[in-house]
Amino acid sequence: FVEKFLINSPRTEDAGRDARVLDVLGDAAAQIAPQFATEPLIRAALHSTLAGAYLWLGDLAGAESESRAAIVDLGGPGVAAASDVGQQTLLTLSEALWRAERAAEAIEPAQTVLRERIRALGERDPATLDARTMYAHALKHAGRLDEAQSEYAGVQAAFAGAEPPNEEGSLEMQYHLALVQMDRARALDRNTQAQAIDTLNSDAADKLEQVYDARARIWSTDDPRTAEAAAVLAQTLSRLGRFDRCDALFESAIATMSRRFGADFW
Repeated sequence: FVEKFLINSPRTEDAGRDARVLDVLGDAAAQIAPQFATEPLIRAALHSTLAGAYLWLGDLAGAESESRAAIVDLGGPGVAAASDVGQQTLLTLSEALWRAERAAEAIEPAQTVLRERIRALGERDPATLDARTMYAHALKHAGRLDEAQSEYAGVQAAFAGAEPPNEEGSLEMQYHLALVQMDRARALDRNTQAQAIDTLNSDAADKLEQVYDARARIWSTDDPRTAEAAAVLAQTLSRLGRFDRCDALFESAIATMSRRFGADFW
């Protein structure tokens, strides 16, 4: 199937280098049902794989469509949650939904996977922590900030308490905790809650300083992950009126992203 419809796609033969990857994926998706009419598990695996590709390419509608097709072939969300393919599909669906600003719908598929992984693997298994992080993302984008903060903090504690400690994972959760603090500050009224806003942003800035310094140490200042932390830190510092470092941080982030991804990336 991969050789016939992806690697040697008729579309690439017709259009050559002008063929679009999304078009090739769409052609392949349309062939799954007729090629494997009596094999639902194979259909589900292929739909799930294409869903991940669509998500990576930023086609959220394609990711949702292929995820839902895979879930149907697996027998529905409850049955899907019992298999590795189904769990990954549900998490792909959840991410596609919250990235499409439909976070309220994204919570249930992520929570379904989290419950199953806790049951089967335990609270501290890396796969469970991954599902818990995805669940926290859905909660955050749905505006349920207290719950998101609790989930991120729980994952961070698990990473910090691992043997050996998972420094990168802990830093990633600290980054998301800072974003929650920034969201909290944005939700407040500056006219009546200025002190609370500054406290939240100051706490976020402290977290982001640690994340930025650690990413620069682990991956270098020229890494896109470090640039991402630099840009968010600069944004937070600007809200606090601490402009002395903002320009340098923004310029560093833009320079890194431009070198890695082209001048028009941002």
